[in-house]
Amino acid sequence: MYLLHEAETWQMTEKFEDILKHCDRKMMRHTAGVRWTDRISSVEVAWRCGLTESRGKIRQRRLQWFGQVRREKDGGGLSRVEKMEVLGDMPRGKTKTNMEGDSGIRHGTVGYS
Repeated sequence: MYLLHEAETWQMTEKFEDILKHCDRKMMRHTAGVRWTDRISSVEVAWRCGLTESRGKIRQRRLQWFGQVRREKDGGGLSRVEKMEVLGDMPRGKTKTNMEGDSGIRHGTVGYS
């Protein structure tokens, strides 16, 4: 299924999931030759085609991908991150930025033309 190519690494938001669901159902109906005016539910069309929901398929692929990464030999990406030690103190949350930071912008020095 090309629609879900490398989907295990996608960051799924609710909006993106809705777009994917709409696209999946539209392509499924086109492939099955079922029109919207035929009044057949998408679940019925998926059952006739022998397909499952794309959300479940993405979850399955994500778990398989994580299992492969987890079983990787020592020195792999995940094992290095697990053994990594973080030095220093950082406050929780987003750091505060101001206009007098690294950008060099100071009050009164920026002019508009």
